Amino acid sequence: MDPDKEQIETETFLSRAIQIAELVDYPEGAVMSRTLIDKKSGAVTLFACAAGQGLSEHTTPFDALGQISDGEAEIVISGKSLRVTRDELDDHAGA
Repeated sequence: MDPDKEQIETETFLSRAIQIAELVDYPEGAVMSRTLIDKKSGAVTLFACAAGQGLSEHTTPFDALGQISDGEAEIVISGKSLRVTRDELDDHAGA
């Protein structure tokens, strides 16, 4: 990514509150990917998956954060599978 564009993208998302739902388009039968921040120190990427779709297993040298904003998903971390929904995450947020 062009360094000037990287700075503009970062400033755009860091300088205001955003609603994640406003950034999501659910593609029919596919996965949507939108990079919000892309820096040498790490990236923030938004994914939206149509029903039955998902991401392939991958690794990253950085910490990862997952958030379910709609529907449900199966997340596998270090070989351990967990099926989560937005409501389940809300229930455990204060635990």
